[in-house]
Amino acid sequence: MLTEIERRALVQYHDSTGILVFDQHLNQFPDTPSLAIFQQREELRAKMVAWHLKSLKQANYAILDALYNHHYDLLSQRGKRYPDYVYSFILDAFVKEHTYRNLATFVKEQPGHWFSEACWSEQAVEVLHQDSVQLALGFLRQYPYFILDDWMDLHINRLTNDGLLIDSTEYTLSEWTQIQELSLGWDLMKQLRSGKRTPSYDQDLLRYLQITAPSKRGYDLFRLALSAYQRRAAWDKAIHLLKTTQQLYPDVMPPDCDKRYLFYTSKDEWFKTAIDIMQRPADGFSIELVPGLSQAEREELAPVFSPDGRSLYLALENGRNGLDVFISHFDPQQNLWQTPERVESLSSAADDIPYSITRDGREFLIAQGGKLMMSTYGASDWQKPFGLPLTVNEFPWVGRATLSPDGRCLIFEGSGNKKEAHEVEPPFIHLFRMVKGESRFGWGNPQIMASLIIEGGEERNPSFGPDGNLYFIADRWPGLGQGDVFVTRSTKEDWSEWTKPENLGKEVNTLGNENHWLSIAPDNTSAIFATDELSKKHESELYSMGLPSVAKAEKRQILNLPVGNIGQHLSPPKRREMVLQIRDAATDQLISEIKPQGESRFIVSLPGSWAKIRYQVFESVKSKVPLTQIGEYVLKPGGLQELPRTHSFASEG
Repeated sequence: MLTEIERRALVQYHDSTGILVFDQHLNQFPDTPSLAIFQQREELRAKMVAWHLKSLKQANYAILDALYNHHYDLLSQRGKRYPDYVYSFILDAFVKEHTYRNLATFVKEQPGHWFSEACWSEQAVEVLHQDSVQLALGFLRQYPYFILDDWMDLHINRLTNDGLLIDSTEYTLSEWTQIQELSLGWDLMKQLRSGKRTPSYDQDLLRYLQITAPSKRGYDLFRLALSAYQRRAAWDKAIHLLKTTQQLYPDVMPPDCDKRYLFYTSKDEWFKTAIDIMQRPADGFSIELVPGLSQAEREELAPVFSPDGRSLYLALENGRNGLDVFISHFDPQQNLWQTPERVESLSSAADDIPYSITRDGREFLIAQGGKLMMSTYGASDWQKPFGLPLTVNEFPWVGRATLSPDGRCLIFEGSGNKKEAHEVEPPFIHLFRMVKGESRFGWGNPQIMASLIIEGGEERNPSFGPDGNLYFIADRWPGLGQGDVFVTRSTKEDWSEWTKPENLGKEVNTLGNENHWLSIAPDNTSAIFATDELSKKHESELYSMGLPSVAKAEKRQILNLPVGNIGQHLSPPKRREMVLQIRDAATDQLISEIKPQGESRFIVSLPGSWAKIRYQVFESVKSKVPLTQIGEYVLKPGGLQELPRTHSFASEG
């Protein structure tokens, strides 16, 4: 039975105190609890940790401290970098609640944090605790490579009320020159935040960088300015800024410092990559918020297109049920997605997240309670999901997964399946593939996708496109940010070999950490993705975009044929094995064979551009018995196309 402690925590795990209640009373559990109690406790702990991770950027200091220092084991299951990712928010959360004047307390409470161990942090903490502009200016002169000198900049800004309380007679000439330089940076930051730039902004920006190099605060302002140019598609200015700043910020290890921060050691290679990506021709598409679906104070996650592109599945919070699967239908007359409705058959008491649907609409890959599950389409709706083989669900952690268009290959992100190795060091997150039919149990064993790995890197968020392109996020392949979206293509039918991943480019990737839940439209011309990186409120919202030319995405034509009375004399199992055969009308070349989605329709995704097709329904793939007459259809450009019904032989008499 659940203890009172567990009941209290369970009630509160959807607010900001759940994990703290759990931790507060953890010592009241028996030292050697029964297996049943232990499992209940661990399931509850994992559920609360997972919930807090959904709103990580809004978490307070106490929550972040609890997650990292009391639940590190659950964080580490998500990959080698995930605990550090969580820990990266804790410094800002502390300062937000206690101000930077109390950083000595932070250093005492978090001795292992990178700030506590940073070169010259002890001196910085002492200066930030005092109300002296002169001391802060002296620190900036003495320690030009301090990794958080922007805080010293902010300290001076606050002490002088944004420069309004400055008397030049109180400062030496060098100090006054410093203040003027800082004031220029403050003014540039205001222009960046407001979007209202003066005519001299571009020149002032370059002058500021030349004055402040090699400071971290100057480099940070450069990256903000570059991101602003990128959002405005001001590519010439972005390239000029990159090339100028490249000369000002070479890699260098500062004297009297042994910390190998990326700011000291990895700028040269990044500048080369960024300049190369920015110089590539732009495709000219934009990223737009999806109207009708993205709403304030509600996070939208995991979009998945239906095979015809007319519906969109997604995960939404549903009270204490956590995440449930919802569906929204597109209204072409209003050009809007309609209010999402809960999909009962795919939603449970656990978190339910849609991942991928096969091209024929017969199989749906989802996650329930952190486990990969599969649902098949019945007569008219999705059936209750069933578990996949233990070979995948025994992984310590399994994240986003995707099905190939034909459903024969499953690719997922996982943390490895050797649990004992993780007790010493967290695992890296890599992509694994499973192929249907490789064993008598249906699915073959997971195989790591070694050709996509760069040593020390991670690969995440796989998503198949309708043409078989695989999109994923990686942090070590050359990119603009800490994790860019890449595309690769299989070169073998068993998905064992892949082309070298290609960066999707400057119109998709930012200087931040892409964490997209990406779904490619069935016609392969656009995509919808969920991310919190573009939201001012740090909430996951849905955005649409075109596909860059580097993806070499082959446009597809989507056809729909209602089943109607075709094969009505057949039993339901045999009726689901009927096959719609599509041939080129000019050459009689077989283009596609597709089974129906339940008893409702055939959904066809045709590669390439065909002028005219013939189509006919047969009893099965192997059967030569036709169920309909041959139909002909002249294909139209774009959009879902309805195939005219042909005479069904079974309906005679």
